[in-house]
Amino acid sequence: MPVARRRRLGRVVAVVLALAAPAACSDASESPEFAAASWPDGAPTDVTDLRGSAVLLAGWATWCVPCERELPMLDEFAATAAAENVEIVAVNVDRADVADGDLEAMLDRLDVDLPVWRDRAQTFLAAYEGTMMPYSVLLDRDGAVARAWVGSLDTDSDEFLAAVAEVSG
Repeated sequence: MPVARRRRLGRVVAVVLALAAPAACSDASESPEFAAASWPDGAPTDVTDLRGSAVLLAGWATWCVPCERELPMLDEFAATAAAENVEIVAVNVDRADVADGDLEAMLDRLDVDLPVWRDRAQTFLAAYEGTMMPYSVLLDRDGAVARAWVGSLDTDSDEFLAAVAEVSG
């Protein structure tokens, strides 16, 4: 097999493995700092404002095709009893030069009504050690990372529901 093809195949395998495996979580005692702006009003927000609640931060971008599938699922999940004690925030990580209208168009098209934070500084992935989109982080009531996922969430999976129940109970 030619070297270039082996390299491409190696990259494909690495991406598939990253999508299939849950992300490694930080020590539960760590509480990363993360601030953004509430969208569309631009009010400053900080993850510490949500302490006392279990929180799911779901990173997404307008260019992310898997995010288009995940956002409506998260919106539906937010209306279920399982999500009753969980704050779900859709964290947009698009570059600062992406227009607010592009975010609005995507959310309208997908019929998503989740609270949105705009991370124009693109610090979400660094704060929570994410590698690609979509990337979701489940925080316990103290703001510590309880679980993280690379790739689209399956909000109906036993694994996801157990993790949410553990932090929200």
